Amino acid sequence: MRAASLPAATDTIVALSSAPGPSLRAIVRLSGPRAFSIVESVFQPQDASARVSFGQVRLDRSELEFSAVRYQFLENRSYTGELLVELHLVGSPPLVEALLEELEARGARAAGPGEFTRRAFLSGRLDLAQAEGVCALVSSSGEAQRRQAMNTLSGGPSRVIHELIDSCKEVAALWVAALDFAEEEDIEEDTIGEGVQLLQSLRERFEALIVSPPEEVAGEGLLSVAICGPAGAGKSTLFNRLVGSDQAIVSSSPGTTRDILEGHCEFEGIRFRILDTVGVREVGEGVERQALDRLEEILDGVSLRLVVLDASRFPDRSVLEFVETVASPRLLVVNKTDLAPADPVLQAFDRLPERVVTLSVQEGDGLDVLRETLLEFVGSGMGTASGAVLGARQRSATVRALAAIDRSREVLESGLGVEVATIDLEEAIRFLGEVVGEVDTEDILDLVFQRFCIGK
Repeated sequence: MRAASLPAATDTIVALSSAPGPSLRAIVRLSGPRAFSIVESVFQPQDASARVSFGQVRLDRSELEFSAVRYQFLENRSYTGELLVELHLVGSPPLVEALLEELEARGARAAGPGEFTRRAFLSGRLDLAQAEGVCALVSSSGEAQRRQAMNTLSGGPSRVIHELIDSCKEVAALWVAALDFAEEEDIEEDTIGEGVQLLQSLRERFEALIVSPPEEVAGEGLLSVAICGPAGAGKSTLFNRLVGSDQAIVSSSPGTTRDILEGHCEFEGIRFRILDTVGVREVGEGVERQALDRLEEILDGVSLRLVVLDASRFPDRSVLEFVETVASPRLLVVNKTDLAPADPVLQAFDRLPERVVTLSVQEGDGLDVLRETLLEFVGSGMGTASGAVLGARQRSATVRALAAIDRSREVLESGLGVEVATIDLEEAIRFLGEVVGEVDTEDILDLVFQRFCIGK
């Protein structure tokens, strides 16, 4: 069922903007064309012309009178881009409730979830990605999550997305210009060759953004990491080391783990959800087959995949093939370096962009490097220049944009021409526009802002 749209921003809304419950101070916020006049009807300021003024609130309905501080913001200086007023008063829930009832009786409407931020978006004060950063900031549970949310709110992902949009538009403009000279074959051939190169460059920038750490870090605060790889590579021992307990049964016989184990750990304020998965090997039907089927589902749902390889059992063609099937973002972990050198493994995967960590879980060597690498993944997007963190909705739109870029390149390479390729390129631009809210899709706006709490 489609969520009901919030009313247009022609009325004045009110809500408690601070945390509910008893407190030293409560903040009641109004936004809209009548915000000033509604507050004036209940508030007697000591200085009527001042932006910030002490004064008395008088409530006719409840016959209450109390002190408060009024903050007034004009449209060009307010969070919402509208007239905005805040009343700061003693954080007594009965007092706050009485004030809200009085303000609503005088013409204000109770705000819906995220409606203040939605109005900030509609007025151009924030783009959609920044608005989602507000929600992430409110729900952040630690310093690292707060930093990531502030990066989103300050426009980190938005800048990267706008750069990609501009680059796509530049390529489209190049192709449109080429169509004006369509009768000159040399020009079109040159344009196709240049277009393929430009799209490949765009693809690399898309991939760098997509593999950045996801919304879990900025919002929920738990980064899901799956440990996967061949049977007998030491995955369960690594799992026990990371979570700090012997949850997984460890045996010298490969394939001990038959089910998915879950544990939690924390490094420097970042909380991780670690999953120990079944070892990959040739199996028949039964429990092991079911576990391997579930492995694929688990790997699709996590933020990072630790692919653990056994240095003492390399090279192995099946291992190479398995690594190729594990989607990014992934981190290759070469274990058992106390038994064999890691060089053959490193050489085999030298062409891959991911960083490779070498360690011996049994001896404890290299575990600190692995923890540091996990923190780097959270903090900087595995080396991406932007360090932008995409939420689930933003990531989905960006992945669809990348698919459109790939289709556009395939069209060029098949010889169908730039006119057909432009259709997919324009679709990529539209998907990117969904990330920052340049595409007017009411369903998307409802989905984003209903995640907010009242008063934000």
